[in-house]
Amino acid sequence: MKKKTGKFNLILGCILLGGIGLFALSGLLFMPYDPEGMDIANKLAAPSLAHPFGCDNFGRDIFSRVQSGLLTTLGIGISSVALGTVLGTLLGALMGYYAGLIDEGLMRIMDVLFAIPSILLALIFLSVFDSSMGNVILALGFSIVPSFAKMMRQEFRKQREMEYVKVAKLFGASDARILFVHILPNVMPTFINCILISFNNAVLAEAGMSYLGIGVQPPKASLGRMLSEAQGYLTSAPFYTIFPGIIMILMLFGFCLLSEKGSEKNA
Repeated sequence: MKKKTGKFNLILGCILLGGIGLFALSGLLFMPYDPEGMDIANKLAAPSLAHPFGCDNFGRDIFSRVQSGLLTTLGIGISSVALGTVLGTLLGALMGYYAGLIDEGLMRIMDVLFAIPSILLALIFLSVFDSSMGNVILALGFSIVPSFAKMMRQEFRKQREMEYVKVAKLFGASDARILFVHILPNVMPTFINCILISFNNAVLAEAGMSYLGIGVQPPKASLGRMLSEAQGYLTSAPFYTIFPGIIMILMLFGFCLLSEKGSEKNA
């Protein structure tokens, strides 16, 4: 029964993310309207054939803005997770493979950073620098590093005592080769699971920062920014909130299902 549930979650997660991905990619090929183009005559126009998701308070087509916002959110999520993954894996590998001062020193730094919520780390970074998209990516990427590094440290620490590592050392393999050619493939399930969880957190953090007005800046579309702009029209134009909200919920739910499946494999 558990296997059937896990398989169903995997399939459902892939379907949801596949659909969201296709919807986002369709925005690269075709957007019915300019996502930043205003048309006051269509201010808060209800969903119709011309505007399937309706229009916002500036008369901008919500369908096109959701497409554009989804591309922005995914782009920031992928870039920040890539940055966090590289740095987190390097630090986790160093801490897990080497004992002594390297492990102790880096671990104390990671413990301090890990104690601070990731979104707060990102907020501190953006309060010092401006809220450009590049800085948002850097802020989210650095905020991912502590949790990623701690999880990878545990895995590398387990693997360094395995027989295949000892054999590789006997044959004269370098530390870099042992870490990234021998050990890394053996911790891949945890590695992938960390990426899925990190992406989920990055998307939520980006949406939260944009909602607070310190993430992606207007007129550029972002799902979090759209939800923030729509909160004043919950009763008069509920569709303004519903469509970007549904897209975000489905995307996060899809990643949750996949990361849950990954956790089952590691258990």
